[in-house]
Amino acid sequence: MVAFEGWTEGTDNPAVYAATGELVFNIAEIAPDEMVHLPKAPSSLHPFERTILKHLQARKSISPMEALTSYGTARLAPKILNLRKAGFEIVTKIMSDHPGHRYARYTLVEKVAT
Repeated sequence: MVAFEGWTEGTDNPAVYAATGELVFNIAEIAPDEMVHLPKAPSSLHPFERTILKHLQARKSISPMEALTSYGTARLAPKILNLRKAGFEIVTKIMSDHPGHRYARYTLVEKVAT
């Protein structure tokens, strides 16, 4: 079913309609605790953030050194913060290499359908 958003006739209540124009549901009828907030669509992210998101989806994690060598940026943490603000759950784990240098590894948490 193709749906589009609109307004319930004569009100300020947002609603979702089928392509036929039939009212699917009125958002005003949904209790606030029943609403699901989805992450922003990747198209609304900065292109570099979309690149990092694609990397995380394909390879599951990234470190600042990987971001520097693969994508030429030394500023990975702000991009991860923007992805989190967009609704993506990303976990930070502090790692240590052989000489004892510490660094962050960011991992995308995949949502499991229930």
